[in-house]
Amino acid sequence: MTASVDNDKALCLDLCDAQVPPTAELRRWIRTHLRGLGEEAGYDLQLICTELIANAYEHGSMPGQVRIEPAGRDGLRIEVDDSSTRMPILRRPPPDSYRGRGLRMVEELCRSWGARRTRTGKTVWAELFDPSGDKDRLTAA
Repeated sequence: MTASVDNDKALCLDLCDAQVPPTAELRRWIRTHLRGLGEEAGYDLQLICTELIANAYEHGSMPGQVRIEPAGRDGLRIEVDDSSTRMPILRRPPPDSYRGRGLRMVEELCRSWGARRTRTGKTVWAELFDPSGDKDRLTAA
């Protein structure tokens, strides 16, 4: 995994080298590079990112990059790329199923989410309310 902060103030994490979803590393990376985010919003961000990359590994193919960037004055946008063109499906699993609820959690925790096709596959994105409103909350440290 390779991490960077680009010129547009987006945190970027390349997933190309990881054979399995690097969920613990992702959560550590978020805690290291996002400051001033409230505890609840921080946990929500970690859960949303974990779910989106897990989906990229399970339902997509060749996960590419995770990006976190400011979205307006009071939000954060999370984007996860993969090389599959299959769009995500918001499911309604039966009560006894142990799978299929991830995007429902994302939907509940975010103010909006969606997906768009790209030249190389798709990007799944989610926007989260950030009560800190700190434009400089993303750090390269």
